[in-house]
Amino acid sequence: MGIGSGSLNCLPDEIMVKILAALPVLNLVRNRVVCKRWNEVLSSASLQEMWAHMSLPQPRDSWTLFYDNNHGEAAMYNVGMNRWFALPLSSVVPSQFQIANTSARGLLCVTGHVRGNFVVGMCNPLTQAFRQLPPLLHNRYHADVSAMDAPDSAAGYKILATGYRVLEMDVTSEIYDSQSDCWRVLDKHPKKRKLARYVHDYPVHQSCSLDGKFYFFTNDSDGGHGSGQIVGFDTYDDVWFSVESPQWIVLRRSLYWNPCLLARNGCLILAGGAKCSKTCSSQPGCSSIQIWKLDLVAPGGEWMEIARMPAPMFRRFHTQFETFRCFGHGEFVLFMSSSRPQMIVYELSSGAWSWLHNGLLQPNFEYLRLGLLSWSFKGFSFNPGLHASP
Repeated sequence: MGIGSGSLNCLPDEIMVKILAALPVLNLVRNRVVCKRWNEVLSSASLQEMWAHMSLPQPRDSWTLFYDNNHGEAAMYNVGMNRWFALPLSSVVPSQFQIANTSARGLLCVTGHVRGNFVVGMCNPLTQAFRQLPPLLHNRYHADVSAMDAPDSAAGYKILATGYRVLEMDVTSEIYDSQSDCWRVLDKHPKKRKLARYVHDYPVHQSCSLDGKFYFFTNDSDGGHGSGQIVGFDTYDDVWFSVESPQWIVLRRSLYWNPCLLARNGCLILAGGAKCSKTCSSQPGCSSIQIWKLDLVAPGGEWMEIARMPAPMFRRFHTQFETFRCFGHGEFVLFMSSSRPQMIVYELSSGAWSWLHNGLLQPNFEYLRLGLLSWSFKGFSFNPGLHASP
């Protein structure tokens, strides 16, 4: 029996909503093309509200969004399914916007220039909703932007933007609150010279948020090499602060490759490639891939190494002339190589390392299959949802 004459189409809308709301989010999006009535039901506010109440996160329901602004490509990857899902954004996001390396509440953050002004927007690629946020109070050429779920709101989010003002040499920061729908300039800035230098003068490679605080991993040299620094911003007190780096970065002056910073269960997790400059400074590439944890709850907490990629796996995964990327989300940390269509995943809860075969066979990123892992190729955690509204 065809879908058009099937029993579902004979049901009232309220019954169809209850049935369809039990489907996974991406199945809902795909089923919109079945027929006009399904599209209307699946796009309705009643279904989105019911889906939000029925949808429960699964243990392996971890999504990472990969994108390349230079090539105009984006796709989502699910670790538990080991599957890619295309994410067409050209019909949702205006052409003058590009994906920023952050998301909140199931919304993607995008930035661009409109009539010469730097602007920020939010979109839900599943519901095809997009909104340009109010203009920043200070015009900028560019700004590092990070988003977070507002801890005191069931549906709100906050965005922190830091960058140089147009025709000015000083750097200012602004924060946006979706509840008030406005930006405000932060009066307090880092007082310590070193902290100010890391916050304002060097690019942010990774960011995450926890309990109303932003955390950033910055770098003091171009290209991802050099001694890293972790800084934070407390949205409650409008205070910048620094976080002590792991001992192997500070004492052994290790070089850190492609870091990944994520928050989990009251802890910061830092992962990536490292090498000791005292013993192998003349050799390219990294000598190990490590994962460290810092307990933010315990007083006087220190960084602890919790995992190191097994040597046989490391030798197979990485050579001294290869590049790789590191992405983290929820329970998982992903490592992607430039020379082979495979990924390695580390599961934080079990401590297990494993290969994910055919991980890169996503048609949207055809150039990856040629071993061309561009520096513009990035990824970050993203929790898709139908209920998220920009």
